[in-house]
Amino acid sequence: MCPAWRDPHERFHEKYQIDASGCWIWTGARHRRGYGWFWHDGACFAHKWAWVQQNGSVPDGLELDHICRNTSCVNPRHLEAVTHRINVRRGRLIGNNAKTHCPSGHPYSGANLGIRKKDGTKYCRACHRLYSRRRRQRLRNAA
Repeated sequence: MCPAWRDPHERFHEKYQIDASGCWIWTGARHRRGYGWFWHDGACFAHKWAWVQQNGSVPDGLELDHICRNTSCVNPRHLEAVTHRINVRRGRLIGNNAKTHCPSGHPYSGANLGIRKKDGTKYCRACHRLYSRRRRQRLRNAA
């Protein structure tokens, strides 16, 4: 039997695992940003499908925010319908503060921690110095 013809609730519940924090981690197909994909009458985000099944449609002008900050979580109790502005603000405040190291592995602490004035996000001073040094060298070589 084709998987799409099976009961969607049954298919959905086969595609996540519950972790210690209570998140339902999506194990099926994922979007490049980590959100789960679920196919039922076309593709949709798995967390949104879970929300609609438990709470009904997302109110107009609102979007779903992962309170747990885990984009692969599809637990409807870990979602909240909020405005886009609130969702973005929470993501910047919580997500940015949760990072302890830059992508190169330098710690975001002490003299290496830089804070951008325009938006309050962190940056790595060691990486910024290296980038600036390389940029100046390229400019000198181009001249």
